[in-house]
Amino acid sequence: MIRTKSWLLIAMSALMLLGASCEKEKKEESKFPVLDELAGNYLLETTVKNPDGKSGSSYIQMVPNISGELDLSTSIQLDMAAPVTVIGDDVYTMPGFYATTHNMTKYHRDGQQLNKVGELPLVANSTGLLVPVSTDKAYITFYQIGIIWIIDLKMMSKTGEMSLAEYAHGDTNPEPSMGMVRDGIYYLPLNQGGANYMPYDDYRQSDVLVIDVATDKVLKMISEKKTGLCFPTRPLFNGLMFMNEAKDIWIACAGYFAYNPDYLKNGFLCIPNGSQDFDEAKSWDISTTTIEGTPYKAAALYNVEYIGNGKVAALVGIAELSGDPLTARNSAACVIDLNNKTIKRLSDIPMSNGHSGALLRWKNKMFFTAGGEHAAGIWQYDPTTEEVKQVLNTTADIGKIHAFN
Repeated sequence: MIRTKSWLLIAMSALMLLGASCEKEKKEESKFPVLDELAGNYLLETTVKNPDGKSGSSYIQMVPNISGELDLSTSIQLDMAAPVTVIGDDVYTMPGFYATTHNMTKYHRDGQQLNKVGELPLVANSTGLLVPVSTDKAYITFYQIGIIWIIDLKMMSKTGEMSLAEYAHGDTNPEPSMGMVRDGIYYLPLNQGGANYMPYDDYRQSDVLVIDVATDKVLKMISEKKTGLCFPTRPLFNGLMFMNEAKDIWIACAGYFAYNPDYLKNGFLCIPNGSQDFDEAKSWDISTTTIEGTPYKAAALYNVEYIGNGKVAALVGIAELSGDPLTARNSAACVIDLNNKTIKRLSDIPMSNGHSGALLRWKNKMFFTAGGEHAAGIWQYDPTTEEVKQVLNTTADIGKIHAFN
């Protein structure tokens, strides 16, 4: 009888534990529901890194929703931190900064499928950044060697090459970054990196090449020297250079990535509509502006995405929280007001490492990625109500989100 009662107690305890477990699972499921309003066709690039932060692999995949839980089982493996460019329904992948491949690969999207349709051999041991400049024509800027290839995207072939050696400071490579086209002119920022790709201490300025895309000729190099802002844009993220409603070009400068305590300048430069030169009166060094909701000031711009009406979503580097550049969680999700010169942290989004650096403006909302200590995934921000909520959960870092129309 005693033995029977003992087994009954064990059985009842097991049922209670099972019930508690089910309740926990239900709560976890309800925390990250699949939202019908976010259904669509999305491309994600994720990174699964090793503990050292400098090795691992990246992956691309199509997903039908950017809410719920992310499943990596249908992904395509790439080099770690491989640049990915989307043009229409075509997806182009490049070798990563820790390259093990040497080709540009083209995939065509068919619904939720990515079908490989072509490859183009590139320069070995060099990362290329692809930017379309006209119909079926693109430039590939090779960051490590300072040249540009002219590409026929339809034929997947090289049609020309430009050397940028004459525009370099300190060596023969000006580190051409991620540019954009306005009115037939390609504006290409030069990072001008020295040791460890950081700015030269004797060259704290921002250079941009002005290139005629019809002739593939460099018309001139323009430089903003007044503010001391340097490292204009970063390879990988095209949102760091954007046009506002007036067609003014704005360029975000990363500076020393929050890793030089003696030089924390970072911020925005402007090339106004109708001009091919900087308007230095519009330059803004944000390192002297306190981030609302924190005791900190901005020490770097890691990524930005223009929201509209002078407001910018941004991932901002905090010098006081910097440590190992590959693992430190010193990236704060913020909203920057270019008109009123304010910076506000979105405190419901955790501080992130640098591998989660994607931003997306979509369906009147902003989506931030973050790789926090206790939570990782995608957060939705409503610029109208200022509501913030996590919509997707994953253990991987998300480096790119693209929404197809």
